[in-house]
Amino acid sequence: MGRVAALLLIVLVVMIAPPALAHTEFDYSEPSADAEILQPVSEIVVAFTLPVTPVGNGFEVLDPRGEIHQPTVETSDNKVFRLLMSEALTGGVVGVRYEVTAEDGHVLAEGFSFTVAAAASTTLIPTSNSDADTVVSVSSTIAVNTTLETTTAGAESDSSSAMPWLIGAGLVVASVAGFVVSMRSRSSR
Repeated sequence: MGRVAALLLIVLVVMIAPPALAHTEFDYSEPSADAEILQPVSEIVVAFTLPVTPVGNGFEVLDPRGEIHQPTVETSDNKVFRLLMSEALTGGVVGVRYEVTAEDGHVLAEGFSFTVAAAASTTLIPTSNSDADTVVSVSSTIAVNTTLETTTAGAESDSSSAMPWLIGAGLVVASVAGFVVSMRSRSSR
């Protein structure tokens, strides 16, 4: 009977330990961090490993002109968030910052950036000139040198993502060792 109980304990530890020790992390984004996108971007996807709730400003987007935008945010599972921009982003570095709370209360406040290589649209405006027809080109891109403090995807999670599995593996090894010791002590009686 003791063997069955020990075996059930091992199975329980293996099945429950890793999920119980899980930690919410940034999973991925589209466009990805440091990517160079050739087309204008009107939607950004930010995903997490477990459900989160936006707090504070939630999601903010810094456009290439240095303006901060609050995008329309859509999600169906609180893990994958679609950030919808009112205007497509063009012509430079775009920063995305998020502040979310995980189910365990842990706050993730990080960010990433990518570059949109697509130039802003240029509008041709005809002007009246008695001497000749003149066309004036007006560009909506204004170059501004901006700095965004970013965290590369997964930088914080590199060391912490393995931790639940290491703890789980340690518990399994300890359980197996305990089982073996108890079996040897019983067989030597």
